[in-house]
Amino acid sequence: MLRTLGTFILFLFVFSTILILIMQKIKGWRSSFVLAFLGFGTFAWILTEILSLFNILTPTIILLGWILLLLINSLCILNSYRNNKLKISLPKFLPFQWEHYILLIILFLTFLIAVAYPPNNWDSMTYHLPRVEHWLQNRNINHYYTSIDRQLFSAPFNSILVLQGRALSGDDFLMNLVQWFSFIGSIIGLSKIANYLGMDRKGQVITALFFSTVPMAILQASSTQSDLVVTFCIVCLVERFYEWKKTGSLFNSISFGLALGLSILAKGTAYAITLPFVLCFAVISLMKYKKRFIGALMAAIICLMINFPHFSRNYMTFNNPIGSHHGTVSNFSLKSFSITFFANINSNIAFPRSNRLNQLLEEFLIHIKTDNIIFPYGPPRVQGINSLMRFHEDSAANFFHIIIITVCIIFYIINKKKTAYHFTVIASFVLFSFFIPWQPWITRLQLPLFALSAPIFSLALVNYHKLRKGLLIMLALYAMIPLFMNRSRPIIAFSTITNNKTIWNSTRDEIIFNNRSQIFSEKYQYASAVIITANPNNIGIIIGGDSWEYPLWQYIRKNFNNEYKITHISSDSIGDDIDVLFILDQPIPALTGINQNNDNNTPIVIGRDFQNRSEWIILYE
Repeated sequence: MLRTLGTFILFLFVFSTILILIMQKIKGWRSSFVLAFLGFGTFAWILTEILSLFNILTPTIILLGWILLLLINSLCILNSYRNNKLKISLPKFLPFQWEHYILLIILFLTFLIAVAYPPNNWDSMTYHLPRVEHWLQNRNINHYYTSIDRQLFSAPFNSILVLQGRALSGDDFLMNLVQWFSFIGSIIGLSKIANYLGMDRKGQVITALFFSTVPMAILQASSTQSDLVVTFCIVCLVERFYEWKKTGSLFNSISFGLALGLSILAKGTAYAITLPFVLCFAVISLMKYKKRFIGALMAAIICLMINFPHFSRNYMTFNNPIGSHHGTVSNFSLKSFSITFFANINSNIAFPRSNRLNQLLEEFLIHIKTDNIIFPYGPPRVQGINSLMRFHEDSAANFFHIIIITVCIIFYIINKKKTAYHFTVIASFVLFSFFIPWQPWITRLQLPLFALSAPIFSLALVNYHKLRKGLLIMLALYAMIPLFMNRSRPIIAFSTITNNKTIWNSTRDEIIFNNRSQIFSEKYQYASAVIITANPNNIGIIIGGDSWEYPLWQYIRKNFNNEYKITHISSDSIGDDIDVLFILDQPIPALTGINQNNDNNTPIVIGRDFQNRSEWIILYE
């Protein structure tokens, strides 16, 4: 716990010193906050890539890197103070209004949940967190053999940030805070975008509150996914775009390139969502090429430089710089787009089960469900009213927000009060539907779009104060439900809504399995305990492409003090150095002394015979 607290303080000090240095040069604390994050994130990426290049990605060297940055920043601040150049004005939050208090409640409770709960999201158990463990074990972030190739080709920026805290703290208490910080950063950045769009202080706060009440944002703020991280990066990009559009300076061009590079490094959805803003950036640069062309060129180079190492690793492994998309990229047909566009909206909307419209939609979806190119994961289902209370970070619907945003956009079109910002956000949604097919978890991929839509709500109702206030109160009250009844990390567990363990009645080892059955949880923990009892040096894992790997790392790390190594291996190439096999969702390999050869959806542990290492025995099944 001391290491965790020390790591948290170290990162807080580093970010604060970067923020102070920027605030000396830049007016406005919100723009400075955005730039501080870009600087912090870029340093984390550079440090990781350099240490990986020399195979010295270890906690000690990582710590030295951050301490060195802190010392340099501190010396620069001290020098400015001695020369009377340190002039920092504190942000003005007062007088507080009711919107501020709602924001603070949401941020405070999501912070507590993020710290109190262990990571337990499905994708995090499968590939987000296991690859962090492999990186630390291998001392580099190079691709390695694995049966879960998402550990390799997926955009790594979120995992790089998680890596820093995991390496220095030695545990997983800080992992959820990466997304939480991105949540608060997105709120700050959106309020600044609202300022660029001409909104007063009230409108800026309303923009921030609108996004903070999005159920998916609340649910992800305490998880180790990457959707809020890419949301914050894209918000930074839009904020930098408007600042660059106003000044055209080389510095703002470079910061735009940094934001674009980190957005792409954070998640592939950034390609579609950022494209309209990038095209606007390019067109303006060409129109004013004498003053802005050099800056635009540097922005493009910086973006490419940030992503080049990851692209290179993917190309060498998959012959494709973006890796293997597994059906997450559209076939770019008009049919696919026309269906996906409405399916993306429909995923956030619920209908009564007895409604005739529901039946018609179901029949339509059944008619087209054979087209696996359009729907590689099956056709979208029409949501029932009960889906509004299904608050899970993978699939929660943003029902009220999608309706309000749609009405606001229609209102603008009818009243001919359209702005360039509206067209750009609509274009982002259109391109999102064109590039990315519908998936069961599409609502979480839409999170950056909900963020960029927040200013549209505030702009549309700027002259309708009572209506705007009433809608915000409704959204704030509705936001309390996902805040307290998160299915994966609930504060209050009503069996009919969450049916999961909480921090009040369970241990972290139990809560980590909230998205799996209790039987699986007990068997997984027992299998891990059996591995520890075997006292292995090398643990081989034979698992499926979507199997839970991280709990094995977490449990053994906490309960096993000896040196060990965990590696993915193929069933037909088990090396002589492997002492124990952990098998999940895969057939038991043909081994001397083992007769079984069936698929298993619960863990099995096989170890070498102490008397004869050429033979194996089943230690747990």
